[in-house]
Amino acid sequence: AGTLLGEMSMIDSKPHMASCVAITPMDFAVFSRDTLNNILINTPRLGNKLLLTMLQLVSARLRDASYRFLPSLA
Repeated sequence: AGTLLGEMSMIDSKPHMASCVAITPMDFAVFSRDTLNNILINTPRLGNKLLLTMLQLVSARLRDASYRFLPSLA
């Protein structure tokens, strides 16, 4: 709940590496790379906040993967 999915694909235009299934009703938004670019042009403060949020999430996921594969880093 409350997280992003598919952020890497929005950044690098590669196919999605994950999928999800909701088990309860939910609200969601679908952003394309073009949508992100439009947000960055038209509302740069919001665009920067979205980019920073995605960067923090990707960084946290990469750090978590690093700890799982190289436990000596923890």
